[in-house]
Amino acid sequence: MSTFRHSRSASVPLLLPGVALLLFSASAAGHGNYPVRGAITASTTGVGDVYDLAISPDGRRVVYIEQDTLGVNELYSVPLDGSAGPVKLSGPTQGDGWFLGFSISPDGLRVVYTADEEEYSVYGLYSAPIAGGAAVQLMPGMDSPYFPSSYRISADGRWVVALAGDEILSAPIDGSSSALAINAGIPPGRFEISPDSRRVVFRGTDGSGDAALYSVAIDAGRNRPHLARRPSRGPVRLTPFPLPGDHVWSLEISANSRRVVYQVFGGLQEIYSVPIDGSAKPVRLNSSLAGRVATGRFDVSPDGTRVVYVADQDQFGRYELYSVPIDASASPVKLNGPLVAGGDVLFYNPGFEISADGTRAVYRADQEIDGIDELYGVPIDGSSAPIKLSAPLVAGEQLSEFHICPDGSRVLYRTDANCYRTVALRSAPIDGSSPAVQFNDPHVGSCSEDGVDEAFEYRISPDSGSVVYLTNRGHVLDLFSTPFDGDTSDIELSQPPSDNLVFDIPFAISPDGSQVAFVARPDGTSGFRLYRVPTDGSSHPLQLSQ
Repeated sequence: MSTFRHSRSASVPLLLPGVALLLFSASAAGHGNYPVRGAITASTTGVGDVYDLAISPDGRRVVYIEQDTLGVNELYSVPLDGSAGPVKLSGPTQGDGWFLGFSISPDGLRVVYTADEEEYSVYGLYSAPIAGGAAVQLMPGMDSPYFPSSYRISADGRWVVALAGDEILSAPIDGSSSALAINAGIPPGRFEISPDSRRVVFRGTDGSGDAALYSVAIDAGRNRPHLARRPSRGPVRLTPFPLPGDHVWSLEISANSRRVVYQVFGGLQEIYSVPIDGSAKPVRLNSSLAGRVATGRFDVSPDGTRVVYVADQDQFGRYELYSVPIDASASPVKLNGPLVAGGDVLFYNPGFEISADGTRAVYRADQEIDGIDELYGVPIDGSSAPIKLSAPLVAGEQLSEFHICPDGSRVLYRTDANCYRTVALRSAPIDGSSPAVQFNDPHVGSCSEDGVDEAFEYRISPDSGSVVYLTNRGHVLDLFSTPFDGDTSDIELSQPPSDNLVFDIPFAISPDGSQVAFVARPDGTSGFRLYRVPTDGSSHPLQLSQ
Protein backbone atom coordinates (compact mmCIF):
# COMPACT_ATOMS: atom_id res chain seq x y z
CA MET A 1 0.00 0.00 0.00
CA SER A 2 1.27 3.46 -0.83
CA THR A 3 2.54 5.69 1.94
CA PHE A 4 3.04 9.42 2.02
CA ARG A 5 5.69 11.73 3.40
CA HIS A 6 5.12 15.31 4.36
CA SER A 7 7.20 18.35 5.26
CA ARG A 8 6.61 22.06 5.33
CA SER A 9 8.39 22.48 2.00
CA ALA A 10 6.66 19.58 0.28
CA SER A 11 3.35 21.36 -0.16
CA VAL A 12 4.70 24.75 -1.24
CA PRO A 13 3.51 26.04 -4.62
CA LEU A 14 6.31 26.45 -7.14
CA LEU A 15 6.55 29.18 -9.79
CA LEU A 16 8.55 28.36 -12.89
CA PRO A 17 8.87 31.62 -14.81
CA GLY A 18 10.36 31.22 -18.26
CA VAL A 19 9.99 27.44 -18.24
CA ALA A 20 7.12 26.12 -20.41
CA LEU A 21 6.26 23.18 -18.17
CA LEU A 22 2.70 21.93 -17.88
CA LEU A 23 1.88 20.14 -14.60
CA PHE A 24 -1.29 18.11 -14.19
CA SER A 25 -2.23 15.56 -11.56
CA ALA A 26 -5.09 13.18 -10.89
CA SER A 27 -3.91 12.56 -7.34
CA ALA A 28 -5.67 14.38 -4.52
CA ALA A 29 -3.52 13.09 -1.69
CA GLY A 30 -0.26 14.97 -2.26
CA HIS A 31 3.20 13.46 -2.55
CA GLY A 32 3.47 9.69 -2.43
CA ASN A 33 6.13 7.00 -2.28
CA TYR A 34 5.67 4.50 -5.06
CA PRO A 35 7.94 1.69 -6.29
CA VAL A 36 9.17 2.44 -9.78
CA ARG A 37 11.35 0.05 -11.74
CA GLY A 38 14.58 1.66 -12.96
CA ALA A 39 18.32 1.07 -13.10
CA ILE A 40 20.62 3.55 -11.35
CA THR A 41 24.02 4.46 -12.73
CA ALA A 42 25.42 6.48 -9.83
CA SER A 43 26.15 6.08 -6.13
CA THR A 44 23.20 5.54 -3.78
CA THR A 45 24.96 6.51 -0.56
CA GLY A 46 23.39 9.97 -0.18
CA VAL A 47 20.91 10.68 2.58
CA GLY A 48 19.32 13.95 1.39
CA ASP A 49 15.57 14.19 0.88
CA VAL A 50 14.78 16.10 -2.35
CA TYR A 51 11.47 17.91 -2.73
CA ASP A 52 10.55 20.62 -5.22
CA LEU A 53 12.54 20.83 -8.46
CA ALA A 54 12.64 22.96 -11.61
CA ILE A 55 14.75 22.95 -14.78
CA SER A 56 16.24 26.26 -15.92
CA PRO A 57 14.84 27.84 -19.12
CA ASP A 58 18.11 27.13 -20.95
CA GLY A 59 17.96 23.47 -19.89
CA ARG A 60 21.41 23.47 -18.34
CA ARG A 61 20.66 23.12 -14.64
CA VAL A 62 18.15 21.70 -12.16
CA VAL A 63 17.28 23.65 -9.02
CA TYR A 64 15.85 21.74 -6.06
CA ILE A 65 15.18 21.84 -2.32
CA GLU A 66 16.82 19.15 -0.21
CA GLN A 67 16.22 18.36 3.45
CA ASP A 68 19.20 16.92 5.35
CA THR A 69 19.13 14.34 8.13
CA LEU A 70 18.70 17.10 10.74
CA GLY A 71 15.57 18.38 9.01
CA VAL A 72 17.23 21.54 7.60
CA ASN A 73 16.05 22.54 4.11
CA GLU A 74 18.56 24.00 1.65
CA LEU A 75 18.46 25.11 -1.97
CA TYR A 76 20.76 23.49 -4.54
CA SER A 77 21.58 23.61 -8.24
CA VAL A 78 23.20 20.91 -10.37
CA PRO A 79 24.00 20.52 -14.10
CA LEU A 80 21.30 18.50 -15.84
CA ASP A 81 23.92 16.49 -17.72
CA GLY A 82 25.58 15.38 -14.46
CA SER A 83 28.94 16.87 -15.47
CA ALA A 84 29.49 18.34 -11.98
CA GLY A 85 28.13 17.95 -8.49
CA PRO A 86 25.49 20.12 -6.81
CA VAL A 87 26.22 23.59 -5.43
CA LYS A 88 24.32 25.15 -2.54
CA LEU A 89 22.55 28.40 -3.42
CA SER A 90 20.96 29.40 -0.13
CA GLY A 91 22.68 30.87 2.89
CA PRO A 92 22.42 29.54 6.46
CA THR A 93 18.82 29.44 7.65
CA GLN A 94 17.32 29.78 11.12
CA GLY A 95 15.73 26.72 12.70
CA ASP A 96 14.85 24.08 10.08
CA GLY A 97 15.15 26.48 7.15
CA TRP A 98 11.63 26.78 5.82
CA PHE A 99 11.70 27.60 2.11
CA LEU A 100 8.44 28.92 0.74
CA GLY A 101 9.27 28.20 -2.89
CA PHE A 102 11.68 29.51 -5.49
CA SER A 103 11.63 30.90 -9.03
CA ILE A 104 14.22 30.76 -11.81
CA SER A 105 14.69 33.93 -13.82
CA PRO A 106 13.57 33.72 -17.47
CA ASP A 107 17.17 34.14 -18.64
CA GLY A 108 18.21 31.18 -16.46
CA LEU A 109 20.94 33.13 -14.67
CA ARG A 110 19.54 33.55 -11.15
CA VAL A 111 17.23 31.91 -8.61
CA VAL A 112 14.91 33.95 -6.39
CA TYR A 113 13.70 32.34 -3.17
CA THR A 114 12.08 33.22 0.13
CA ALA A 115 13.47 31.91 3.43
CA ASP A 116 14.04 32.78 7.09
CA GLU A 117 17.81 33.32 6.86
CA GLU A 118 18.05 36.34 9.15
CA GLU A 119 15.59 35.45 11.90
CA TYR A 120 13.42 32.44 12.57
CA SER A 121 9.98 32.80 10.92
CA VAL A 122 10.90 36.22 9.48
CA TYR A 123 11.04 35.72 5.74
CA GLY A 124 13.15 37.71 3.33
CA LEU A 125 13.41 37.51 -0.44
CA TYR A 126 16.82 36.46 -1.79
CA SER A 127 18.57 36.02 -5.12
CA ALA A 128 21.54 33.81 -5.98
CA PRO A 129 23.45 32.98 -9.19
CA ILE A 130 22.12 29.67 -10.49
CA ALA A 131 25.59 28.17 -10.88
CA GLY A 132 26.64 29.13 -7.35
CA GLY A 133 27.86 32.26 -5.61
CA ALA A 134 26.87 34.58 -2.82
CA ALA A 135 23.14 35.08 -2.27
CA VAL A 136 21.90 38.65 -1.80
CA GLN A 137 18.83 39.83 0.09
CA LEU A 138 16.44 41.71 -2.19
CA MET A 139 13.54 42.48 0.14
CA PRO A 140 13.45 42.89 3.92
CA GLY A 141 12.23 40.13 6.20
CA MET A 142 8.56 40.08 7.22
CA ASP A 143 6.41 38.01 9.54
CA SER A 144 4.08 37.65 6.55
CA PRO A 145 6.25 35.74 4.08
CA TYR A 146 6.87 36.39 0.39
CA PHE A 147 5.02 33.46 -1.08
CA PRO A 148 5.79 32.79 -4.76
CA SER A 149 2.34 34.16 -5.61
CA SER A 150 3.27 37.54 -4.11
CA TYR A 151 6.34 38.28 -6.25
CA ARG A 152 7.21 38.32 -9.94
CA ILE A 153 10.42 38.30 -11.98
CA SER A 154 10.37 40.52 -15.06
CA ALA A 155 10.54 38.79 -18.45
CA ASP A 156 14.00 40.25 -19.15
CA GLY A 157 15.29 38.74 -15.89
CA ARG A 158 16.47 42.11 -14.51
CA TRP A 159 13.83 43.00 -11.90
CA VAL A 160 11.96 41.43 -9.00
CA VAL A 161 8.69 43.02 -7.88
CA ALA A 162 6.94 41.95 -4.67
CA LEU A 163 3.86 42.79 -2.64
CA ALA A 164 5.18 43.57 0.83
CA GLY A 165 2.47 44.63 3.23
CA ASP A 166 1.19 48.03 2.10
CA GLU A 167 3.96 48.50 -0.48
CA ILE A 168 4.91 47.20 -3.90
CA LEU A 169 8.69 46.90 -3.89
CA SER A 170 10.92 46.75 -6.97
CA ALA A 171 14.59 45.74 -6.91
CA PRO A 172 17.29 44.71 -9.40
CA ILE A 173 17.53 40.91 -9.33
CA ASP A 174 21.28 41.03 -8.67
CA GLY A 175 20.84 43.22 -5.58
CA SER A 176 22.96 46.01 -7.11
CA SER A 177 20.68 48.60 -5.49
CA SER A 178 18.09 48.64 -2.76
CA ALA A 179 14.42 47.84 -3.16
CA LEU A 180 12.16 50.88 -3.60
CA ALA A 181 8.41 51.26 -3.17
CA ILE A 182 6.79 52.13 -6.50
CA ASN A 183 3.13 52.46 -5.45
CA ALA A 184 3.53 56.03 -4.08
CA GLY A 185 1.61 55.28 -0.89
CA ILE A 186 -1.47 53.91 -2.69
CA PRO A 187 -2.67 50.80 -0.77
CA PRO A 188 -1.91 48.03 -3.27
CA GLY A 189 -3.49 44.73 -4.22
CA ARG A 190 -2.87 42.38 -7.09
CA PHE A 191 -0.21 43.38 -9.62
CA GLU A 192 1.36 42.19 -12.88
CA ILE A 193 4.56 43.10 -14.75
CA SER A 194 4.22 43.99 -18.43
CA PRO A 195 5.83 41.49 -20.85
CA ASP A 196 8.27 44.18 -22.03
CA SER A 197 9.47 44.50 -18.38
CA ARG A 198 8.89 48.26 -18.32
CA ARG A 199 5.74 48.74 -16.25
CA VAL A 200 3.82 47.32 -13.29
CA VAL A 201 0.02 47.43 -13.27
CA PHE A 202 -1.64 47.16 -9.86
CA ARG A 203 -4.98 47.49 -8.15
CA GLY A 204 -5.07 50.28 -5.59
CA THR A 205 -7.65 51.56 -3.12
CA ASP A 206 -8.32 54.75 -1.23
CA GLY A 207 -9.31 55.11 2.41
CA SER A 208 -12.96 54.31 1.67
CA GLY A 209 -12.08 51.08 -0.10
CA ASP A 210 -12.90 52.32 -3.62
CA ALA A 211 -10.69 50.66 -6.22
CA ALA A 212 -8.84 51.73 -9.35
CA LEU A 213 -6.10 50.35 -11.60
CA TYR A 214 -2.71 52.06 -11.75
CA SER A 215 0.31 51.73 -14.01
CA VAL A 216 3.82 52.66 -12.95
CA ALA A 217 7.34 52.30 -14.32
CA ILE A 218 9.13 49.26 -12.89
CA ASP A 219 12.10 51.50 -12.04
CA ALA A 220 10.00 54.31 -10.56
CA GLY A 221 11.97 56.61 -8.25
CA ARG A 222 15.34 55.65 -9.70
CA ASN A 223 17.64 57.88 -11.74
CA ARG A 224 17.84 57.11 -15.45
CA PRO A 225 21.29 58.01 -16.88
CA HIS A 226 20.01 57.87 -20.47
CA LEU A 227 17.38 60.51 -19.59
CA ALA A 228 19.69 63.03 -17.92
CA ARG A 229 19.25 61.14 -14.65
CA ARG A 230 15.63 62.21 -14.24
CA PRO A 231 13.63 59.90 -11.95
CA SER A 232 10.83 58.02 -13.69
CA ARG A 233 7.21 59.07 -13.18
CA GLY A 234 4.95 57.84 -10.42
CA PRO A 235 1.74 55.81 -10.86
CA VAL A 236 -0.78 56.75 -13.55
CA ARG A 237 -4.44 55.98 -12.91
CA LEU A 238 -5.92 53.87 -15.70
CA THR A 239 -9.55 53.53 -14.63
CA PRO A 240 -12.37 55.75 -13.31
CA PHE A 241 -12.34 56.21 -9.56
CA PRO A 242 -14.22 54.53 -8.03
CA LEU A 243 -14.79 51.66 -10.41
CA PRO A 244 -18.34 50.75 -11.34
CA GLY A 245 -18.95 47.61 -9.36
CA ASP A 246 -16.43 48.61 -6.68
CA HIS A 247 -13.31 46.59 -7.53
CA VAL A 248 -11.17 44.72 -10.06
CA TRP A 249 -11.42 40.96 -9.88
CA SER A 250 -8.74 40.03 -12.41
CA LEU A 251 -6.42 41.69 -14.90
CA GLU A 252 -4.17 40.68 -17.79
CA ILE A 253 -1.63 42.65 -19.83
CA SER A 254 -1.45 42.03 -23.57
CA ALA A 255 1.68 40.32 -24.91
CA ASN A 256 2.71 43.51 -26.74
CA SER A 257 2.42 45.44 -23.44
CA ARG A 258 0.09 48.02 -24.99
CA ARG A 259 -3.19 47.37 -23.21
CA VAL A 260 -4.59 46.05 -19.92
CA VAL A 261 -7.75 43.95 -19.84
CA TYR A 262 -9.60 43.78 -16.53
CA GLN A 263 -12.87 42.59 -15.05
CA VAL A 264 -15.04 44.61 -12.74
CA PHE A 265 -16.46 42.41 -9.99
CA GLY A 266 -19.93 43.26 -8.76
CA GLY A 267 -23.05 44.14 -10.69
CA LEU A 268 -22.74 42.68 -14.19
CA GLN A 269 -19.05 41.73 -13.87
CA GLU A 270 -18.08 43.27 -17.20
CA ILE A 271 -14.66 43.36 -18.90
CA TYR A 272 -12.80 46.46 -20.09
CA SER A 273 -9.61 47.34 -21.94
CA VAL A 274 -7.40 50.40 -21.42
CA PRO A 275 -3.99 51.56 -22.76
CA ILE A 276 -1.24 50.70 -20.26
CA ASP A 277 0.04 54.28 -20.27
CA GLY A 278 -3.38 55.78 -19.50
CA SER A 279 -3.44 57.73 -22.78
CA ALA A 280 -7.13 56.92 -23.39
CA LYS A 281 -10.19 55.98 -21.38
CA PRO A 282 -11.21 52.34 -20.85
CA VAL A 283 -13.56 50.71 -23.36
CA ARG A 284 -16.09 48.00 -22.56
CA LEU A 285 -15.44 44.74 -24.45
CA ASN A 286 -18.58 42.71 -23.83
CA SER A 287 -21.98 43.57 -25.30
CA SER A 288 -24.97 44.29 -23.10
CA LEU A 289 -25.36 41.34 -20.78
CA ALA A 290 -28.36 39.25 -19.90
CA GLY A 291 -26.29 38.02 -16.95
CA ARG A 292 -22.54 38.48 -16.36
CA VAL A 293 -19.07 37.66 -17.59
CA ALA A 294 -17.96 34.53 -15.75
CA THR A 295 -15.65 35.47 -12.90
CA GLY A 296 -12.04 35.53 -14.03
CA ARG A 297 -12.78 33.75 -17.30
CA PHE A 298 -11.22 35.81 -20.02
CA ASP A 299 -7.91 35.47 -21.85
CA VAL A 300 -5.96 37.77 -24.15
CA SER A 301 -4.70 36.11 -27.32
CA PRO A 302 -0.90 35.65 -27.48
CA ASP A 303 -0.66 38.18 -30.31
CA GLY A 304 -2.48 40.77 -28.17
CA THR A 305 -5.24 41.45 -30.71
CA ARG A 306 -8.31 39.72 -29.25
CA VAL A 307 -9.96 38.80 -25.95
CA VAL A 308 -11.91 35.57 -25.46
CA TYR A 309 -14.41 35.32 -22.61
CA VAL A 310 -17.28 33.24 -21.24
CA ALA A 311 -20.57 34.96 -20.36
CA ASP A 312 -24.31 34.49 -20.25
CA GLN A 313 -24.47 37.44 -22.62
CA ASP A 314 -27.43 36.49 -24.81
CA GLN A 315 -29.53 34.44 -22.42
CA PHE A 316 -29.47 34.55 -18.64
CA GLY A 317 -27.95 31.39 -17.18
CA ARG A 318 -26.61 30.03 -20.51
CA TYR A 319 -22.84 30.49 -20.67
CA GLU A 320 -21.26 30.79 -24.11
CA LEU A 321 -17.88 31.66 -25.62
CA TYR A 322 -17.19 35.02 -27.25
CA SER A 323 -14.27 36.78 -28.96
CA VAL A 324 -13.76 40.52 -29.39
CA PRO A 325 -10.94 42.82 -30.58
CA ILE A 326 -8.94 44.07 -27.61
CA ASP A 327 -9.65 47.71 -28.51
CA ALA A 328 -13.41 47.10 -28.96
CA SER A 329 -13.11 48.17 -32.63
CA ALA A 330 -15.75 45.54 -33.54
CA SER A 331 -18.57 43.79 -31.72
CA PRO A 332 -18.05 40.42 -30.00
CA VAL A 333 -18.65 37.24 -32.03
CA LYS A 334 -19.93 33.99 -30.59
CA LEU A 335 -17.51 31.08 -31.04
CA ASN A 336 -19.42 28.04 -29.82
CA GLY A 337 -22.02 26.18 -31.86
CA PRO A 338 -25.73 25.99 -30.98
CA LEU A 339 -26.22 24.56 -27.49
CA VAL A 340 -28.69 21.85 -26.57
CA ALA A 341 -31.27 22.80 -23.95
CA GLY A 342 -29.38 23.01 -20.62
CA GLY A 343 -25.99 23.08 -22.39
CA ASP A 344 -23.18 25.51 -21.49
CA VAL A 345 -19.55 26.28 -22.23
CA LEU A 346 -17.59 25.35 -19.13
CA PHE A 347 -15.78 28.30 -17.52
CA TYR A 348 -13.41 26.53 -15.11
CA ASN A 349 -10.74 23.79 -15.08
CA PRO A 350 -10.28 25.37 -17.81
CA GLY A 351 -13.31 25.87 -20.02
CA PHE A 352 -11.26 27.17 -22.96
CA GLU A 353 -7.70 27.82 -24.13
CA ILE A 354 -6.16 29.85 -26.96
CA SER A 355 -3.46 28.41 -29.23
CA ALA A 356 0.07 29.86 -29.04
CA ASP A 357 -0.26 31.53 -32.46
CA GLY A 358 -3.53 33.17 -31.40
CA THR A 359 -5.53 31.78 -34.33
CA ARG A 360 -7.73 29.15 -32.65
CA ALA A 361 -9.61 28.52 -29.43
CA VAL A 362 -10.49 25.14 -27.91
CA TYR A 363 -13.44 24.90 -25.56
CA ARG A 364 -15.26 22.33 -23.46
CA ALA A 365 -19.05 22.23 -23.54
CA ASP A 366 -22.08 19.95 -23.26
CA GLN A 367 -23.03 21.34 -26.65
CA GLU A 368 -24.81 18.30 -28.12
CA ILE A 369 -25.97 16.31 -25.08
CA ASP A 370 -26.83 18.01 -21.80
CA GLY A 371 -24.39 16.89 -19.10
CA ILE A 372 -21.87 15.30 -21.53
CA ASP A 373 -18.84 17.57 -22.03
CA GLU A 374 -16.87 17.30 -25.28
CA LEU A 375 -14.03 19.28 -26.89
CA TYR A 376 -14.37 21.65 -29.82
CA GLY A 377 -11.94 23.78 -31.82
CA VAL A 378 -12.81 27.01 -33.61
CA PRO A 379 -11.03 29.97 -35.29
CA ILE A 380 -10.66 32.76 -32.74
CA ASP A 381 -12.37 35.26 -35.05
CA GLY A 382 -15.38 32.99 -35.55
CA SER A 383 -14.77 32.82 -39.31
CA SER A 384 -15.90 29.18 -39.46
CA ALA A 385 -17.97 26.79 -37.38
CA PRO A 386 -16.45 24.79 -34.50
CA ILE A 387 -15.22 21.22 -35.07
CA LYS A 388 -15.47 18.44 -32.51
CA LEU A 389 -12.01 17.25 -31.41
CA SER A 390 -12.68 14.61 -28.74
CA ALA A 391 -13.41 10.96 -29.49
CA PRO A 392 -16.83 9.49 -28.62
CA LEU A 393 -17.10 8.72 -24.90
CA VAL A 394 -18.05 5.23 -23.74
CA ALA A 395 -20.71 4.70 -21.11
CA GLY A 396 -19.56 6.09 -17.76
CA GLU A 397 -16.58 7.97 -19.25
CA GLN A 398 -16.27 11.73 -18.77
CA LEU A 399 -13.93 14.45 -20.00
CA SER A 400 -11.98 15.88 -17.06
CA GLU A 401 -9.39 18.33 -18.45
CA PHE A 402 -7.53 19.42 -21.59
CA HIS A 403 -4.53 21.51 -22.66
CA ILE A 404 -3.21 22.80 -25.97
CA CYS A 405 0.41 21.82 -26.61
CA PRO A 406 2.96 24.67 -26.61
CA ASP A 407 3.30 24.85 -30.41
CA GLY A 408 -0.49 24.92 -30.82
CA SER A 409 -0.71 21.96 -33.19
CA ARG A 410 -2.54 19.45 -30.99
CA VAL A 411 -4.77 19.17 -27.92
CA LEU A 412 -4.16 16.73 -25.08
CA TYR A 413 -7.12 15.71 -22.94
CA ARG A 414 -7.83 13.33 -20.08
CA THR A 415 -10.95 11.27 -19.46
CA ASP A 416 -12.02 9.38 -16.33
CA ALA A 417 -14.41 6.46 -15.94
CA ASN A 418 -15.73 4.15 -13.24
CA CYS A 419 -15.43 6.57 -10.31
CA TYR A 420 -12.11 7.86 -11.70
CA ARG A 421 -10.64 4.33 -11.68
CA THR A 422 -9.80 4.42 -15.38
CA VAL A 423 -7.78 7.36 -16.65
CA ALA A 424 -7.05 7.79 -20.35
CA LEU A 425 -4.87 10.35 -22.15
CA ARG A 426 -5.76 11.24 -25.73
CA SER A 427 -4.46 13.72 -28.29
CA ALA A 428 -6.11 15.27 -31.35
CA PRO A 429 -5.03 17.78 -34.01
CA ILE A 430 -6.33 21.23 -33.10
CA ASP A 431 -7.97 21.56 -36.53
CA GLY A 432 -9.74 18.19 -36.27
CA SER A 433 -7.98 16.88 -39.39
CA SER A 434 -7.62 13.35 -37.96
CA PRO A 435 -9.17 11.36 -35.09
CA ALA A 436 -7.93 11.48 -31.50
CA VAL A 437 -5.38 8.84 -30.45
CA GLN A 438 -4.89 7.33 -26.97
CA PHE A 439 -1.46 7.31 -25.32
CA ASN A 440 -1.69 5.11 -22.27
CA ASP A 441 -2.99 1.74 -21.17
CA PRO A 442 -5.87 1.95 -18.66
CA HIS A 443 -4.73 3.40 -15.32
CA VAL A 444 -6.32 2.25 -12.05
CA GLY A 445 -7.00 5.36 -10.00
CA SER A 446 -8.04 6.34 -6.51
CA CYS A 447 -11.32 4.39 -6.50
CA SER A 448 -9.70 1.00 -7.17
CA GLU A 449 -11.48 -1.93 -5.57
CA ASP A 450 -8.68 -2.69 -3.09
CA GLY A 451 -8.70 0.93 -1.85
CA VAL A 452 -5.08 1.66 -2.80
CA ASP A 453 -4.56 5.40 -3.27
CA GLU A 454 -2.71 5.75 -6.57
CA ALA A 455 -1.48 8.73 -8.55
CA PHE A 456 -1.50 9.71 -12.20
CA GLU A 457 0.49 12.66 -13.52
CA TYR A 458 1.58 13.85 -16.92
CA ARG A 459 3.57 16.64 -18.58
CA ILE A 460 3.64 17.93 -22.14
CA SER A 461 7.22 18.57 -23.20
CA PRO A 462 7.97 22.26 -23.90
CA ASP A 463 8.98 21.40 -27.48
CA SER A 464 5.58 19.69 -28.02
CA GLY A 465 7.39 16.52 -29.07
CA SER A 466 6.27 14.12 -26.36
CA VAL A 467 4.16 13.44 -23.31
CA VAL A 468 5.72 11.99 -20.15
CA TYR A 469 3.35 10.34 -17.72
CA LEU A 470 3.46 8.39 -14.48
CA THR A 471 0.98 5.54 -14.30
CA ASN A 472 0.13 2.52 -12.18
CA ARG A 473 0.66 -1.00 -13.49
CA GLY A 474 0.03 -3.64 -10.86
CA HIS A 475 0.58 -1.27 -7.88
CA VAL A 476 3.96 -0.27 -9.32
CA LEU A 477 4.23 3.20 -10.82
CA ASP A 478 6.17 3.39 -14.06
CA LEU A 479 7.37 6.46 -15.95
CA PHE A 480 6.64 6.53 -19.67
CA SER A 481 7.28 8.79 -22.64
CA THR A 482 5.39 8.80 -25.93
CA PRO A 483 5.44 11.02 -29.03
CA PHE A 484 2.76 13.68 -28.79
CA ASP A 485 1.10 12.60 -32.03
CA GLY A 486 0.75 9.04 -30.67
CA ASP A 487 2.22 7.45 -33.79
CA THR A 488 4.52 5.00 -31.96
CA SER A 489 4.42 2.89 -28.82
CA ASP A 490 5.25 4.43 -25.46
CA ILE A 491 8.75 4.15 -24.01
CA GLU A 492 9.26 2.91 -20.46
CA LEU A 493 11.75 5.26 -18.79
CA SER A 494 11.95 3.20 -15.57
CA GLN A 495 13.41 0.19 -17.31
CA PRO A 496 13.50 -3.34 -15.78
CA PRO A 497 15.20 -5.49 -14.73
CA SER A 498 16.87 -3.47 -11.99
CA ASP A 499 16.67 -2.39 -8.36
CA ASN A 500 13.34 -0.81 -7.49
CA LEU A 501 13.13 2.94 -7.15
CA VAL A 502 10.52 4.36 -4.80
CA PHE A 503 9.12 7.31 -6.72
CA ASP A 504 7.95 10.69 -5.45
CA ILE A 505 5.63 12.90 -7.48
CA PRO A 506 7.78 15.82 -8.75
CA PHE A 507 9.23 15.51 -12.24
CA ALA A 508 9.99 18.01 -15.01
CA ILE A 509 10.95 17.94 -18.69
CA SER A 510 13.82 19.98 -20.12
CA PRO A 511 12.91 22.83 -22.51
CA ASP A 512 14.24 20.93 -25.52
CA GLY A 513 12.20 17.86 -24.51
CA SER A 514 15.22 15.55 -24.36
CA GLN A 515 15.51 14.90 -20.58
CA VAL A 516 13.25 14.21 -17.61
CA ALA A 517 14.31 15.13 -14.05
CA PHE A 518 12.55 13.25 -11.25
CA VAL A 519 12.73 12.37 -7.55
CA ALA A 520 13.05 8.81 -6.24
CA ARG A 521 14.97 6.61 -3.80
CA PRO A 522 16.33 3.08 -4.13
CA ASP A 523 13.96 0.65 -2.42
CA GLY A 524 15.14 -0.22 1.08
CA THR A 525 17.17 3.00 1.51
CA SER A 526 16.38 6.38 3.03
CA GLY A 527 16.61 9.73 1.31
CA PHE A 528 14.88 10.83 -1.88
CA ARG A 529 17.35 11.86 -4.58
CA LEU A 530 17.30 13.69 -7.86
CA TYR A 531 17.67 11.75 -11.12
CA ARG A 532 17.45 12.46 -14.81
CA VAL A 533 16.75 10.16 -17.75
CA PRO A 534 16.57 10.75 -21.53
CA THR A 535 13.02 11.11 -22.80
CA ASP A 536 13.74 8.55 -25.51
CA GLY A 537 14.84 5.96 -22.93
CA SER A 538 18.26 5.56 -24.56
CA SER A 539 20.02 5.19 -21.18
CA HIS A 540 19.21 4.39 -17.56
CA PRO A 541 18.46 7.09 -14.94
CA LEU A 542 21.48 9.06 -13.70
CA GLN A 543 21.61 10.28 -10.10
CA LEU A 544 22.28 14.03 -9.87
CA SER A 545 22.02 14.87 -6.16
CA GLN A 546 24.48 13.62 -3.56
